[in-house]
Amino acid sequence: SIDNTEGLVNELETLFYEAGTTEGPLARITGVGKGIAAKAGLNEAAKVYQDQKEAFISQISKALGGDVGALSNQDIARAIKALPSLTSTAGEARRSFLIVKNLIKKARHNVQKQKGGGSIPLPAEIEF
Repeated sequence: SIDNTEGLVNELETLFYEAGTTEGPLARITGVGKGIAAKAGLNEAAKVYQDQKEAFISQISKALGGDVGALSNQDIARAIKALPSLTSTAGEARRSFLIVKNLIKKARHNVQKQKGGGSIPLPAEIEF
């Protein structure tokens, strides 16, 4: 469901920051190191983040595309692509998670509208 997807995004965001993040070009270098540490079992949060991010790809497709018209295939692909990698800077990650959360809000809005929820205005902070 859309609510479960929203919860998973929040969990992913928490794991991303638990794995450690930095700003600027150093994030690229340390991100590669986090990826190696994750594979070697030395960074649990990074490992779980990577695993859950992979699992999320199918979850988001089902949850956000499962309700007919909740989101277009293009929006779903955008949400999946928006998830940050371990080499993302903290600023990039913040923006990336915001994009995904806004797409979830858009999906919820579309589903409520389809189910006869009346004229439910899309929150002003969401721009598409």
